[in-house]
Amino acid sequence: MVISLFVYFDRCAIGFSLFFLNFLLISGEDSLAFHTMCLGGDGLISVIANCLPGEVSKMIREAKKGNLESARMSNQSLTPFYELGSKEGNPASVKAGLESIGICERTVRLPLAKADERLRTAFRQVLNKKKGIL
Repeated sequence: MVISLFVYFDRCAIGFSLFFLNFLLISGEDSLAFHTMCLGGDGLISVIANCLPGEVSKMIREAKKGNLESARMSNQSLTPFYELGSKEGNPASVKAGLESIGICERTVRLPLAKADERLRTAFRQVLNKKKGIL
């Protein structure tokens, strides 16, 4: 059985206690994934991993191995992307990120609207600062 955690840490405590009842504790919020893993979490359902699968996977793997300093450093490098990834909602924000790295265009189906060009530019700027991620 899987429990998805979203924004509130109090749910982590509830989820962690359910761990002993053979539940998986999985974060559903990118920005809380590292903290959830530190509390004994099992993984992440991620938006940002669509753009940066290697870096997100590294953070989760390192946390599961108990290498919390390495996981914390990965989390810190991902922090700017957490805000960008939720700025205009999913999937528009993540599509802007994917367009900024040349994977796809930021178009979405109706009735959704594509992300503003400024968001794509912001992703590109953050990615340029973090060249080692890609």
